[in-house]
Amino acid sequence: LKLRQEHAPKDLAQSCVSLGQLMLEFAALHGDEGPGGGGGSSGSLGGAAGAPAAADGGDAGGVDGGGSGAGGTRSRAEALEKAEEYLQRALLSYEETLGPDNAHVANAHEGLVRVFMQQGRLELASTHLERALEIRTKAQRIADGKLFMQEELMELKAKQLHLKTEKSRIANKKLRQAGLATVALNR
Repeated sequence: LKLRQEHAPKDLAQSCVSLGQLMLEFAALHGDEGPGGGGGSSGSLGGAAGAPAAADGGDAGGVDGGGSGAGGTRSRAEALEKAEEYLQRALLSYEETLGPDNAHVANAHEGLVRVFMQQGRLELASTHLERALEIRTKAQRIADGKLFMQEELMELKAKQLHLKTEKSRIANKKLRQAGLATVALNR
């Protein structure tokens, strides 16, 4: 019983990650990939699969969160909000139980990157992406030259480049719009 109690916080965090990833997938099924693009789950950005669902007694009854189990619907925005909630809960639990530099913490950050990109909240996505990269890079450094987490690091760096490109595209669009508005006012 004592061993089970020691693992309960980590198990709860894994359940939250799994539920968050499920809500991300549900959101992807309910529309396009949103402002940030890039849905789907691949590699480390997919999170912890196979963890038990709703160990906290939360709303695991149906996809709609109402416990109906059948015919429930949840809008894409609501699904993303729920994914954020679960992933934030997992992040806090992992940091408390495993420490701030654990790979599970990076997984939770990466899940939040997906949520925030789909919501168009690029600054938050960037913050969580930087933290995940920091954790993965530190783990690689500790591995002392071994090929450890190379694939995850490459995926995160590609995601970082995509995020920077998306932010630049949005900034350029705003500048063009401001320029057109100025030209219209000067006429």
